[in-house]
Amino acid sequence: MPTPRASLAVLGARLAALRRPPVAPASAPRLPSAPTAPSTPAAPMAPASPAAPARLAARGGRRPGQWDGA
Repeated sequence: MPTPRASLAVLGARLAALRRPPVAPASAPRLPSAPTAPSTPAAPMAPASPAAPARLAARGGRRPGQWDGA
């Protein structure tokens, strides 16, 4: 029968192993990274309506709810 001190040492080693993240062996095959889609520039957004630029100018260039700095 193992001594209590030996049992505690084994238990401590097991707990320490559980806390460490698993490490893959160096010989493990690496998964190829997924190809990413090519980055395309976003198309400029059209105004919501033909009257939107005029409404924006009438408001002094501010959108609804936009902070005016005051």
